[in-house]
Amino acid sequence: SARADGLNPGYRLGQDYPEYPDGLLVAVTERRTRADIDRLARHAASAREGVAA
Repeated sequence: SARADGLNPGYRLGQDYPEYPDGLLVAVTERRTRADIDRLARHAASAREGVAA
């Protein structure tokens, strides 16, 4: 999982907004390197595998 790898993947919107049960709010600031963003993108891509659209 992303958290197990030291990543904070974002805020699950469904916690507060039931109309977005699978929504994820992601913020990327200047404190993140390109490598950090690429690593998060790889985790997001692997999480999407096998999930129906």
